[in-house]
Amino acid sequence: MGPLVGAVDMNVPPEKTSVRLRVRSPSHGRVHRNMVVKEVLMDCIGMVPANIFCLQDYPAKGTFDVTFASQELCSTFWKVYQEKKETAPLSSFTAEPLKEWGPP
Repeated sequence: MGPLVGAVDMNVPPEKTSVRLRVRSPSHGRVHRNMVVKEVLMDCIGMVPANIFCLQDYPAKGTFDVTFASQELCSTFWKVYQEKKETAPLSSFTAEPLKEWGPP
């Protein structure tokens, strides 16, 4: 049997596959999960739904934890983020490697 589609190797440290996005300022208003998926991850970063293993949103805190389906996809996120972080929609967020899973 082959690997499960969308499965993440839990032996890999979370910072290798996961990113925490935080809204930079409350002046950006409440950011919804659909906006993060469509405008940030798909349109800006170039991901497709199969690339995302999990997205946890904490809207009251303006925080979104994204786990990608592989280390390579997470690396792709970081490459594009560094190139585009000063332009919308990424300019509305800070990004950091997720050190552990759980609420911010």
